[in-house]
Amino acid sequence: MGLFQEFSESTSMHGLQRAVSSESKWKRPLWAALVLTGACLATFNLSQTLKDFLHNPTTTQTKVYYNPKMEFPVVTLCNLNPFPVTNLVAEMDFMTMSNFWEANNFKLEDVMESIVQFQKSQNVPITFKLGDLVTDCQFDMVPCRADDFLTVFNYKYGDCFVFNKQIKEDSNQEYMHSSEAAGFKVVVHSQDTIAFPENQGFMVMPGASTSVGLKRTEMSRAPPPYSTCIELEDEYNIDLNVFSFTDGTRYTGEACRKTCYIREVVSQCGCCDLYFVCPPEVYNVYVVNETIPYCNATNIDDFFCKKRVLEAFEKGELDCLSRCLPPCDEVVYDVALSTALWPSDSSIYFDMESNDGSDIAISEFEEFKSHARDNFLRVAIFYEDLTVQRVESRPSYDWNRLLSDIGGQLGLWLGFSILTAAEWLELAYDAGIRAATRKAQGAHTTKVHVQEEGK
Repeated sequence: MGLFQEFSESTSMHGLQRAVSSESKWKRPLWAALVLTGACLATFNLSQTLKDFLHNPTTTQTKVYYNPKMEFPVVTLCNLNPFPVTNLVAEMDFMTMSNFWEANNFKLEDVMESIVQFQKSQNVPITFKLGDLVTDCQFDMVPCRADDFLTVFNYKYGDCFVFNKQIKEDSNQEYMHSSEAAGFKVVVHSQDTIAFPENQGFMVMPGASTSVGLKRTEMSRAPPPYSTCIELEDEYNIDLNVFSFTDGTRYTGEACRKTCYIREVVSQCGCCDLYFVCPPEVYNVYVVNETIPYCNATNIDDFFCKKRVLEAFEKGELDCLSRCLPPCDEVVYDVALSTALWPSDSSIYFDMESNDGSDIAISEFEEFKSHARDNFLRVAIFYEDLTVQRVESRPSYDWNRLLSDIGGQLGLWLGFSILTAAEWLELAYDAGIRAATRKAQGAHTTKVHVQEEGK
């Protein structure tokens, strides 16, 4: 008790000093009660503070800044009806294929898959070419060239074409009835990501001029454990993004989900989906030969096995959504669409008059107008302004704030500081030394008594 008495009289915790050494009979229990109450309140508040810290809260901050040199995004263009009938009739044995489709109860989407596989496996160009679709294109007031477009294959839309602002031509007479809609699917995305038009983008229709206003948003999520995002230092993480191996594209949630589906096809069917990449390095985890065959749509086992996996994927039964978290950093483009009738009657009449130079019959005008509005469309893609919105989430409770709150609570209720903690450590050290000394003295006294009795 003497050591604690000495400590309480010299400690910087003034309440404890008064509770122990006050000479007044009623002040001593009062101060003791205040010290105990302060200790209880400090303990309660510290437990709430620690609970808040362990919940890993974040704060979201939005900034808008001006960027006059903002990079224009990639625009991926896909025809909703990819197959001209004349090409199919010229290249495929329709009678044989029709009998096969009918014998196996193929639905329309199954027939389209079989046609797309025929194109890719036989390397036969049966989809529309760029020249069939684009009649005029300008980018930054400069005419586009065919070399400016990259052709990419999509399992639903066939050949898609990638670049920026385009004016496009349709030809409904050449469409096979693979879609209930006529027009194009357009996806606006970053340079280092891959487009998935079957799940992304917007549609534009013939007979309309569509203006697409873009706003760039940069998103930065706090890394784990503060949020459920994926922070990839190595962009070529093949386990989560198979497209990074062949296309050099950055991780996205959609690329991860497609990778999940591709792996399940290989795992369950023993073959690669013809519509996606199939590098051997990716699939060695399944102990499959390095030359993995592609699934064949004319092989009933392959076809329906892959179809079962696809249906399970679309229903969310493959658990791909939970595996594929959003990236911690990504760029998205907000799109604002406006449409108008195009071409107008006056512009059609002016074009016909300029080309013909003679009087135009009403029937001829109506026929040309119907053809133009059924088979042409125009799209203008532009930034609405050169401002960028940056949305950033940060940890709102870090170690600095935790220590500040702990010091604030202890200081408020107990007058406790880091120096006070050092005093308590000194008390513990002195108490330990004193206990060890007493133990040693007790052992020495016992030894002396034993020796005297022995004499």
